[in-house]
Amino acid sequence: MVERFEVALNTPAGRLTTAIDVPTGLIPIASIIPLTRRLGEEAAQLEVQRATETGQTISCRIGCAACCRMLVPLSAPEAFTLRDYVGQLPVDRRTLLLNRLSDTKDRLIREGLWSQLNDAAEASTMAPDEELESINRSYYALRIPCPYLENELCSIYEARPAACRELLVTSPAVTHH
Repeated sequence: MVERFEVALNTPAGRLTTAIDVPTGLIPIASIIPLTRRLGEEAAQLEVQRATETGQTISCRIGCAACCRMLVPLSAPEAFTLRDYVGQLPVDRRTLLLNRLSDTKDRLIREGLWSQLNDAAEASTMAPDEELESINRSYYALRIPCPYLENELCSIYEARPAACRELLVTSPAVTHH
């Protein structure tokens, strides 16, 4: 059983109004992902419209992947959904991705960033922006490609996190290989 709600969200690009169906019983936390993806897509469409109206061009293109070396925040529901997505892949594909994730973790440990990321993730309060910005810059400086990136294309495109879905670059694309 569900209840329907009308929701209005104010975004930097404008107001987003939509109807959502909310289950009245208990559901797994990851069940919110389809809704958040839909809202994110609608907000991104507003942002594209705003950029176009102001004369900007979205420089994101297939094969660019310049932003695929950034630190990507994940909500707990996204992490569970991504875990389940990878878990249902064929064993050889899943093993390849899990090995890449392990290699990335090993690199972050060697570079001294793993403990900082872990501390920030497990903190009872959110770290100050300055601290997070420092971690972000340090991560980006390493130019570690996303473990899901293959030939500059996202291999989990349909399951990619909200941060990846919603990032729109309006500056000229700069690609570092």
